[in-house]
Amino acid sequence: MALYRHFESMDEVVAEAWGAIQALVDRAVWSDAGQASNPIDELAWIFRGLATFAERRPQLVRFILSVPVENHPSTLAAQIAGSFERLCDLVRRGVAQGVFRPDLDVREESLRLAFLLIGIATLMISPRREALAACDPERLLEATIQKALSELLPRA
Repeated sequence: MALYRHFESMDEVVAEAWGAIQALVDRAVWSDAGQASNPIDELAWIFRGLATFAERRPQLVRFILSVPVENHPSTLAAQIAGSFERLCDLVRRGVAQGVFRPDLDVREESLRLAFLLIGIATLMISPRREALAACDPERLLEATIQKALSELLPRA
């Protein structure tokens, strides 16, 4: 088989595809976010970027959310860790700038944000598009962004 001229196993094929798709997601999510003037806007751009990517390319998001990544090359683990560290850096910057609460556990909050991001991506790739349309996805996205920010911002 031609694939096995380039890859030794199906795991390597899957890992290569997963890595390429994750790189597309990262570019879609983080490229516009870099234009934000503060961590609050940057976080909102990240959520909107992922939601837009998931809506436009649901098959790719389904793939990265459904394919198990264990038993794949360490480069894949490094790519996942790199994406998570970018989220941690965003939270750290927000704390350092005084925009986010100073008492935040950066890793814990980044993990919470990661799960909210996965949730919004899962919502956008729902096979029940008519049900999603009835729920007003834009309103759900904005509510998710507000939920994400609610735990980060200083309490009044």
